[in-house]
Amino acid sequence: MVNDATLSIASREIEGYKGKGTGFIVKGTTRFIKSGEDFESMKEKFHGFVQY
Repeated sequence: MVNDATLSIASREIEGYKGKGTGFIVKGTTRFIKSGEDFESMKEKFHGFVQY
């Protein structure tokens, strides 16, 4: 299952185009996995950062 995803990242601490504050929008696709090789690889990589 693949889903469209939009992530908005913003900060008031960075000088923007028209004054204080700027941001970015990142668009892409994502899929949620619960098992398998990809899941185990990410689980090892981010162990300690994510609660399962």
